[in-house]
Amino acid sequence: MNRGVIISCAETGAADNASRHPDLPITPKQIASAAIEAAKTGAAIAHCQVRDPETGQGCRDPGLHKEVVDGIRSAESDVAINLTAGMVGDLYSGPGEVPLIYVSTPDMLPAGTLLKERS
Repeated sequence: MNRGVIISCAETGAADNASRHPDLPITPKQIASAAIEAAKTGAAIAHCQVRDPETGQGCRDPGLHKEVVDGIRSAESDVAINLTAGMVGDLYSGPGEVPLIYVSTPDMLPAGTLLKERS
């Protein structure tokens, strides 16, 4: 049996944790920084859920996902990026856009995450 371990870090946690912890990453820059820090300490996967920077609530804004991915990629980290909108549902892109390219090509998505094109 293979006993190797893969560590996945969910930087923002699930649900409404923003009101429960004052240091929870909220902005794309904070989420990217937390992912990079987790990778430097051994995480192989950054499980990224973006939040509305104003409210701290989960959201599925592709632009915020792009900022997070670009922030992680700019650090030249080899962490696998797993985008999810688990707190609020599916990930959407705009008309005519290829979802994975639109959000700067994540390395993986959860099996239950649906990518849909908005009409």
